[in-house]
Order: sequence, then C-alpha cells, then structure tokens
Amino acid sequence: MHGPATNGSLRDLPLPARLACVGAISAGALGAIAGLVIGLVTHPPTAWFAVFEAGLPAGIAGGLLGLIAGTAGLVVSAARRNEPHRAHSPTSSPTATPSRRVREAGDRPCPDTTAGPQPPEEFSGAA
Repeated sequence: MHGPATNGSLRDLPLPARLACVGAISAGALGAIAGLVIGLVTHPPTAWFAVFEAGLPAGIAGGLLGLIAGTAGLVVSAARRNEPHRAHSPTSSPTATPSRRVREAGDRPCPDTTAGPQPPEEFSGAA
C-alpha cells in the first residue's frame, strides 16, 4: 500500500485505462493551451471557444493513443510471461539466460556494475 492517497488513484487502473487517462489529460491540456493561443491571436473575444475546439479533439486523440499504447504494453507483457513454452529450451536449462530460467538455491546475484570498472586486486592494497 502507498498510503491513504491511493484510493481512486491511477495506479489502481489497468494499464490501458491508465495510459488512456494520462494521454487524454496531457494531450487535452496541450490542445487547450494551443487553442487559447491561436484564439487570442486570431479573434480575442471568442478565444475561449478555441480552447474547446482544439482541446477536446486533442484530448480524444490522446486518450485513444494512450489506450492503444496501454493495450500493446499489456499484450507484450503477456507474451513475455508466456514465452518459455518451447520444448527445446526448458526453463531450468543451465544454458538458459538468467532472466529466463528459474532461480535455483545456489545462484549468486550478478556483480554490481553500476560503480564502473574496478581496478585489479593487485592494485587495491596500499603501496
């Protein structure tokens, strides 16, 4: 749990719905700002109409693109979960990559490579 602020949060939604909301809100806001600027430049008394004329279609398009991206992400995620069904590459094979095989009791974690290259052990002592 992430605290009391998670009730009704975007995190509770499935991926397609979450990305549809994010796409609709962000594209709608950008479209509304663009509509306001265009409306103020062309005819200032009716600029607020341009906010809706540009923001609403942009929000719908952003929502649809977000829905498509979320659905694609869900499909790719499901395909990766179900990938090791081939008979010639069992998940417990010693030649399988570590990300695709089941972790065994004696496996050691990968060394930390975020610290950069390490000097050889012969140079690590004081001179």
